[in-house]
Amino acid sequence: MENVSGNSYRFVVTMNYAAQLAEIRFAGAHSAYDDIDAATV
Repeated sequence: MENVSGNSYRFVVTMNYAAQLAEIRFAGAHSAYDDIDAATV
């Protein structure tokens, strides 16, 4: 796990290990993360 900007942001990422790919589905502040449903982003 990495500390990004003083741990000010959250990321929702989908991983495809077979293809060795990662897709960032959401990047934002903690307050913005509270407003989303991470399971459906």
